Amino acid sequence: MMWDTRPQQSGKKPTSPHKTTTPPSLTDLDLTWKPFYKIPLPRSELPKTFSATRVSLRERQRGRRGRQGRGEVGDVENQQVEKGSANIHPIVSQTDAGTGPEIEGASTKYFVGTEDGEIVWGDWTPSKDQESGKFIPTRPDYFSYGHCGSVVCMERSPFFRDILLTAGGWTWAIWREGEKNGPLLSSCSCAVQYTCGTWSPSRPGVFFLCQQNGGLEVWDLMDRSHEPTLSQNISSLPITSINPFRITSKQEMLAVGDSAGTLHILDVPWALKNPSTNEDGIMEAFFERETQRVGFSSGRTAARAAAKRESMTAASAELTKFESAPEGELEPVWQEEARREYEDYLATENKLLIELGLVEPLPQDND
Repeated sequence: MMWDTRPQQSGKKPTSPHKTTTPPSLTDLDLTWKPFYKIPLPRSELPKTFSATRVSLRERQRGRRGRQGRGEVGDVENQQVEKGSANIHPIVSQTDAGTGPEIEGASTKYFVGTEDGEIVWGDWTPSKDQESGKFIPTRPDYFSYGHCGSVVCMERSPFFRDILLTAGGWTWAIWREGEKNGPLLSSCSCAVQYTCGTWSPSRPGVFFLCQQNGGLEVWDLMDRSHEPTLSQNISSLPITSINPFRITSKQEMLAVGDSAGTLHILDVPWALKNPSTNEDGIMEAFFERETQRVGFSSGRTAARAAAKRESMTAASAELTKFESAPEGELEPVWQEEARREYEDYLATENKLLIELGLVEPLPQDND
């Protein structure tokens, strides 16, 4: 659902259509906090729907995430050049003071994580119904069973806007927008459930994951992808939120909150906040190779499935041919085949007995 929380343009205060005894300051909320657009998430088997827990839109308000550092560091997303997509369009200058920047051709794609661990991808732009002529919300384009538990993390990379990190249950995965063959990278099952996660604001290949037992995992794809680079216990309670924050170009902090409301402030080590040489380009090439690998693997799987179907179809046709043929025509063929198999069996048995020395080979006729 989408809301418009901007104040009314006219000076007249909105009045509620319901006659109640509540103060006007509360009745005005009935008019303000109502979504102006709803995106349904129906499954293929109606009337069931996806139960969304996380959502990720490519476009953000004013093109910022609002959690980057101040001053000399600035906003990472505004400093980085968008890569790998034609759906991102530049933000033009403001036309009117106070209205905010306009976005030309903004992307309308969305990702949704569900309670059952599914990853849903679609376009929230309404389409015109051919029968009624009305504009109706479109159905999701694609979904995949990504996790074995509820999705608790869905974060876009601040360096590659088409790359997403998701976590749910005991696994995490990295997805690419538009790639319908599955995740680019997925982990094996961990011993402890994940609760939240986020990308590093300074390094393209680093992300943080929090666990149910109060542990923190740091994954560095430049170093390894099969196990975390660093594991640290933060609290004895489940961690519920995590937020990295760059204070200066040389200092980066990590705010971690647990279920008891305790805030833990951690200093990120030097190796995890300073990118290596050309790390941006290396990670871009890494994601591109993984995209090609997933596409090749999906193509091979489809080709093998098609070959198996053709083989089963041919075998079924052959069986149908034998079953439909008259009994008198099939009996000589079966007898000849059985005779050849029996002769091959006798020859193999005689050869084995000779090799074991149990029988002597028959003398050859010199005539």
